[in-house]
Amino acid sequence: MPLFLYFIDDQSKLSAMNMPTMQKRRGRPPKEGRSREETQQALLRAGTEAMTSNGFTASGLDQILKSVGVPKGSFYYYFSSKEAWEWRCLSGTTHSFAACWKNT
Repeated sequence: MPLFLYFIDDQSKLSAMNMPTMQKRRGRPPKEGRSREETQQALLRAGTEAMTSNGFTASGLDQILKSVGVPKGSFYYYFSSKEAWEWRCLSGTTHSFAACWKNT
């Protein structure tokens, strides 16, 4: 479809005559392009970072979920319980520490 160009006060403006307008999409915003496994890994990484910088008891799940962009209700889609998530965060940390000690 053609665009019409006209000039007003030495500035060009496009007039989108005869062009369909984009309507705002209703409902939930589109999902990010991450897979379930990628989101699990992002949650584990964010949890490990929070636990190492703030300590285990001071790490709040709400701030971790917000940093990854996961709604609170969706957390249980990725992990069966908070304890299972904490265990995976801690076990990943101990494995990385063991690997560091092994290499030194």
